[in-house]
Amino acid sequence: MVEGLVRRTQYWNLPTHTVRAGATGHGESLIDLEEYLLPMTDARASALHTWGVAQGLEVSATVGAGEVTVSAGVAFDASGRTIVLSAAGVAVTDPAVDPTAVLDVETVAVGPAGVVLPTAGSAGSCVLTLTWREVQRDSGNSPTLLHAPWLRLLPANTFPDTGEHVVLAGLELSAAGLITSLAPGLRRLTASPTGRVELRAPHSTAGSVGQAPVATLGAEPNGDVLLELLGGAIPALRVSAGSGDARLSGALTAPSLTVGGAATVGSTLSVGGPVRTGRLAVGLGDAASARDVHIEGTEVHSGGPGGGYSFSDREMSSFVENPESGQRWVWYAKAGEARLWSHEDVLKVRPGAVAAASSDGVGLDVFRRMRVRSNGIFSAGIWFHQDADRGFVGMLDDTHVGFYGANGAGWGIVMDTAGAGVGIGIGAAATAARLHVDGFTAIRAAGRISRPGGGPGPFPTPVLFRGVGVEASGDIGIRSTGQLWAGQFEGDVRVNGTLSKSGGGFTIDHPVDPAGKYLSHSFVESPEMLNIYAGKLVTDLGGFGWIELPPYFEALNRDVTCTLTPVGREKPHVTVVGEVSGHRWQVRSDPGRVTVHWLVTGVRQDPWANAHRIVPETPKPGTQDAPFLHPELYGAELEQELFGQPVAAGNESTE
Repeated sequence: MVEGLVRRTQYWNLPTHTVRAGATGHGESLIDLEEYLLPMTDARASALHTWGVAQGLEVSATVGAGEVTVSAGVAFDASGRTIVLSAAGVAVTDPAVDPTAVLDVETVAVGPAGVVLPTAGSAGSCVLTLTWREVQRDSGNSPTLLHAPWLRLLPANTFPDTGEHVVLAGLELSAAGLITSLAPGLRRLTASPTGRVELRAPHSTAGSVGQAPVATLGAEPNGDVLLELLGGAIPALRVSAGSGDARLSGALTAPSLTVGGAATVGSTLSVGGPVRTGRLAVGLGDAASARDVHIEGTEVHSGGPGGGYSFSDREMSSFVENPESGQRWVWYAKAGEARLWSHEDVLKVRPGAVAAASSDGVGLDVFRRMRVRSNGIFSAGIWFHQDADRGFVGMLDDTHVGFYGANGAGWGIVMDTAGAGVGIGIGAAATAARLHVDGFTAIRAAGRISRPGGGPGPFPTPVLFRGVGVEASGDIGIRSTGQLWAGQFEGDVRVNGTLSKSGGGFTIDHPVDPAGKYLSHSFVESPEMLNIYAGKLVTDLGGFGWIELPPYFEALNRDVTCTLTPVGREKPHVTVVGEVSGHRWQVRSDPGRVTVHWLVTGVRQDPWANAHRIVPETPKPGTQDAPFLHPELYGAELEQELFGQPVAAGNESTE
């Protein structure tokens, strides 16, 4: 490495453009130096070296800092000029100086650690360059030229990478000129272009020590690269220019061949070429390889953009580049997932950290259906493990599939794969219906109300809603029996249709003895859809009074009747006058000032009632085998009940 100032005499008088007088002023000396020695040196350097960094010139920086440091070193530019940044020498760091100036150019000293170059004033993507340069320093009648390499930052997007400026590094700078990243960028190292390299080794004979050639590495006219051992009949190694194949000539005998590890080669080896003879063993020692490639002791690694392991269907006799029917498969990894590919990804496996960081938490992603087989061991299925095995989904036996809880629930849900019956809470017992539920509360369902509503009173105004706890349809939507009650409703019940029953009433806590008794009353029944209105009035001195009815009365009712009961007078005469008009009905008494209790009835005439009149008497179809609603009350068999036991699951008629 050169140290100190690199300088030479300035023979040329710049102000007068003449050769300086004196002992060094001979024109012949100027011609010899400027027109012969220096051009020859540059020509020789450009012929023997490609342009780039030859030695040193290491660039160091800290992210967030506003400067870089360049150590001493040597580079060649495309013209063959040698650029030397030497310790104790000088350099130019002003980016705005005239590129052609020689006089009055400021320089900085190169310290033991190199040159510090501020990055202020630059931003974005930049390249750090080193350019050949000389500056003149006057010293009386013998001025000198100092070799002062020019260090500066240039914009990367407009930089001409032609070799006039040697790139040392690439930088990313903030708007304030602070360093955000440092990379090699366009930095390149010099090379020595030659057609042949001779390799020599120390050599000794009796009474003397020297060196002798042992091999050559060269290129042939067709582009092949050969490594020849001197004295050998054929090249030891040939690398083909056309295919990149590397061939070892003859048998290679070696205790081990290191290719990212130990490899024992027992026969001819072809690397990357079409010749595939013998077997390759890695990590076997003296043991024989059991396969064409046999590796023991560690993993086989494949990396890079095309990393993975390709294997073909065993029935395929050739390589299929684009498999569409499973002719070839590839195991590879991407985005933290292991993937199995054949024309498309068919399986993904994520490690715990990747699955935990994902939005779905999936560890195994299968792109098609899965088949789980028992293979004669236990039953087919999948266990679900939290802190321990907690649940199982799979086959109970050959004809039942279900859900099993390992915390004591056992087989909570089981479906018969033949009869399609589903059992909940019955374990392995046979189902007695399409859905067979057993438990203290057999089924509990809750629907989400989407919009609350309703009005005052015991019959809330109907509202639109979406939440439905249980929904059923069929000839009989829901049928239930119970030892105590067939059904119990906590809350209001709405029937959007006709309610038919054998009887009914209400049962409440007895108002006189609520702790000791219940009070029950029967419903009032009628063959008509009858509305009842009741109230009382007091006639005036003239004997007139009014029954006030709801505004909708006349629209809702027809066939109106009225019953009047006078109170407090002996045999008064009370009657209604005319018909209902304006939802009022006049009452007259004789004498006046009589208290009258009234009861008004009317038959519904709204559209729904008109479309759904109750027919009081209907004949029983003679073709039915079960004509009784309550056969036990008439001495008939229970099997003759109209709504008897349901048909067993799996035995329904398909007609």
